[in-house]
Amino acid sequence: MILVLVLAGLCLGSWVVLGRRPAGTVLVLDSPGQSQRHPLAEDQVLLVGGPLGFSRVAIQGGQACFVSSPCPEQRCVSQGWIRRQGETAACLPNQIALHIEGPGAVDALSR
Repeated sequence: MILVLVLAGLCLGSWVVLGRRPAGTVLVLDSPGQSQRHPLAEDQVLLVGGPLGFSRVAIQGGQACFVSSPCPEQRCVSQGWIRRQGETAACLPNQIALHIEGPGAVDALSR
């Protein structure tokens, strides 16, 4: 019972800490052979090429997500919107990653 309470406390604590991250200002889009930066303040739809074809990425209302992708399982699309500094979404089969950055952000993404 004590173990369950400790684990529940750790989960709640990490949820509180991660929820306090500030909103990001820039979407970093990594694809094979290139890296692009797009401001989250400008709503747009981007077509990004990967080994399987083109993935569609939307930036809207200060957040970003995969709208569609040629990958078979569509896990990238089901990840939903990302908006806070440090959040990441990726389409591994198509080798495309989205990462949110902001002022003073520390990049802890490793490849």
